[in-house]
Parts: sequence; structure tokens; C-alpha cells
Amino acid sequence: ATLTRKADVSAILAAFGGSVFGDPIEWYVLPSGLGYIRVSSFSQEVSQAGERFSEALRELTDAGVPGIVLDLRDNSGGLVELAMDMAGHFAANYERLSELYYADRSGDFAHRGFIEVLLSEPAYDGPLAVLVNEMTGSAGDLFVYALQHEGRALIVGETPSGGFTGEVGDGQYLLPGGLQMQIPTGRVTDPVSGAVLIEGTGVLPDVRVPRTWESVVSPQDEVLQAAEAALLGEQ
Repeated sequence: ATLTRKADVSAILAAFGGSVFGDPIEWYVLPSGLGYIRVSSFSQEVSQAGERFSEALRELTDAGVPGIVLDLRDNSGGLVELAMDMAGHFAANYERLSELYYADRSGDFAHRGFIEVLLSEPAYDGPLAVLVNEMTGSAGDLFVYALQHEGRALIVGETPSGGFTGEVGDGQYLLPGGLQMQIPTGRVTDPVSGAVLIEGTGVLPDVRVPRTWESVVSPQDEVLQAAEAALLGEQ
């Protein structure tokens, strides 16, 4: 067989959260009356994206929606600072996760800092569901974990989140022939137990939607429908 390589624009956009050229945040009121916010990437300028997210929350709460669905499907991450700032709009309590990085000299992992969820304004304490899939990863993984860990949100999806939270900032390598490689050199852990979080497992949905042939070819968004039913008390 002869294989021909060509650029797949849709795949490239999906890998970058689907928002290379567009607004990463969109919102509206669903026919069910619930609010809907899609965050397709955390790879945007922090203050601008943060302001857009705050605007979305204000508009939906002013509209009196009985709950909000956050859609993080295909959000493959970006800036952790931005993700934690957005999570802070929903968090009930301050939360902190540890960052450990591999140290060449000791051959072990050393503490470098914390990932912190700080409370943000405007605050929203109403019913909340977060949609995930296997491409919800990195900063997206952390966002989802923070809200589920505090019992703040109902996680809905056909699969767990991606489970790729390893920090690659220190793992960039230039190879012969102009090739580049990156590997994770940092990991996120629980500050009390020291357990590695999320990596390889992802965040498990509270509401697991079966993925079937019928659901794949269906024009209906069954994951969104399951989240709406859960928030409205229909299941």
C-alpha cells in the first residue's frame, strides 16, 4: 500500500483546542433553559480570556438560568494559570496541588511550587455540569479535577478526561536533522499524600454516557443531553 501524507486542518485545530483562529469561549442559553459555556482552549492571553469568561457568567446568571453546562470536550489544555482562574469562579474553597519536577542531580522528583485555585469573581454557586472526552487534557484535566474533587460539579462524558497532565516545559529537546522532541518532566501530586494525580487515568465521569455506533452517527449530542437531564433532575 502507498500512504500519502497531507495536512489535516481539522486535526490540527483539534490538537490546539479548536481555537487557533477563533474565540475560545462561546455561550448561550440552551432550549432547556440551562446556560451553556464552551471553553475550547486555555491557550489564550490570560486577562482577555478571563474577562470573556466573566462576561459569559454574568450574562447567564443575569438571565436567571437554573444551572450551567461547561463544555470542555477537545480542550487539550494551555495555560494552567488561566484554567485555575476560571475554576475559581465555581470553587467553594481555596485548593492547592503540588508540582514536582525531575531533578537530574538527585535522580528523583523535587518540589518546585503549587498549582492554586483561588476564588474568583463573579462567583457562581448554582448547579454545574462539566462535559469531558479523551481530548480534555493537561490544564483541562486540572480544571475538571479541581471541580470534581471539591464536589462542585457533575462530570459527564463518554470517556474519562485525557489524563495527560505531565509538565513538558523543561522537557524540550532538539534532535539532529532539525527534529524536536518533548517529554514530561513534571507531575502534579496531592500535597498531603504525595499521590500522583490524573496522569494516565484522567478524571472519571460521574455520569458515563455509553458510546455506541448509534450515538456516533447520531446528529444528537447525547453527552449534552445527559448533562441537561442530570441538572434538571430527570435522572
